[in-house]
Amino acid sequence: MVHCERAVLSMYVVPSQEVGIALGFVTLFTWGVWGMSFKVCSEWYAVRSTRFMAEFSVCCCVWAFVAGSVFGDTLLWSDGEQDMQFFYNIVHGPTLLSLFYCLVAGLCIFIGILLLLVGVEHAGLAVAFPLTLSITVVGGTAVNYAVNPQGSAPWIVGGVSCAFVAILFAAAAHFSMMRVKQSALHATALEDDRGWYFDSQALRGALCCLTAGIFFSVWPTFEMYTTHQSDRVQPLPLSNYASFFLITLLGVLGILFVMLTERVTAYVADRRRSATSLDYSNVQMPSGEYGSFSQFDFAAREKGAGRGASPRDRGDALDEAAGAAKISYEARDGSGAVLPPVPPLSHRPAHEVCLRVLMPPAGALLYSSGTVANLIAADQTGFAISYFLAQASVVVTTLIGLTVWREFDGSPTSAKLYLALFFLFYGLAVACIIISN
Repeated sequence: MVHCERAVLSMYVVPSQEVGIALGFVTLFTWGVWGMSFKVCSEWYAVRSTRFMAEFSVCCCVWAFVAGSVFGDTLLWSDGEQDMQFFYNIVHGPTLLSLFYCLVAGLCIFIGILLLLVGVEHAGLAVAFPLTLSITVVGGTAVNYAVNPQGSAPWIVGGVSCAFVAILFAAAAHFSMMRVKQSALHATALEDDRGWYFDSQALRGALCCLTAGIFFSVWPTFEMYTTHQSDRVQPLPLSNYASFFLITLLGVLGILFVMLTERVTAYVADRRRSATSLDYSNVQMPSGEYGSFSQFDFAAREKGAGRGASPRDRGDALDEAAGAAKISYEARDGSGAVLPPVPPLSHRPAHEVCLRVLMPPAGALLYSSGTVANLIAADQTGFAISYFLAQASVVVTTLIGLTVWREFDGSPTSAKLYLALFFLFYGLAVACIIISN
């Protein structure tokens, strides 16, 4: 996606439509597979989404810099003018307004990915990605049409309507699966609160996926402002390589600041709760899907540990509920079987340690490669092909969740039917939007 003539002389551009289509399939594969890296870390190593996101975002920035250095510089490709060289473009191209757009786009990308990872924790790959990308189709189409009203309005309305119906079916499949997990869970000391817990988990996963889709639908518009020439915003347009690097760099700084603020806030809150008698070091919460403080915090509030209780009463109630959670809430799979505890890395063989270390960089490499390939191939392939190949990545992710992780094993017929109907309406939505252009 190069927007000025001299840019062709200064960096690698897609030479033909065939190469552009090949890069589109690269996007389809990489965007469909990168979620596996977090699934491995969360299932095998009990890595939380925030920890993975910190490593993933930094690696994305590194890979964007490597891609710009290799493919976006005249030293390797030609002796064209300096204006669109990667390093020259970064130093002399951005204005304050374009840097602000890069910051907003970067925050939308990484906050959206973080919310998507939380959705994967609660719903799995086979539900989180379809639900998120359906919202992306609806929101992205609406935003793009508002900014640049091109295409047939009836087809666009039809595509958005089909995508909205697909959202409903994906959400229905998600809630149906959570009900199966609730009914399969063995009787526990907190049996009365178990329905409340699974309802909250299902709702939390769905809301995270929906919010992630909204963030994903916004960031391409801000990226487009930085790569198009404009006397007010961007007198010298940024190349796609420079734009994506600045987006990831500023996005990393922003998301790390948000995470740091959250940690400081949590630390201050813990210090304020230091008057209670609860000893957190003795609470060994499970690392599986159902392990969280809310499991015994809710029960503690029910036992009289609310804000109006004295510190001693609150501490006793929290201790009692934490002990019940420690005994009763082991990590369980979808059939209710207790999963073995996750050993720390210090007790694992070397190849498993290496796999844990390589997963975030591998996922970042896949996501960054797919994004860069999609950006540089769009001019040659056209809107219809590039849009279809990018959105079809959800099929790859869902198939991985169904076949590799067996996320729908033991699911009711209704959940499988909802997922099939999702694919039907999602395909219709993508087809309508392609025809509209």
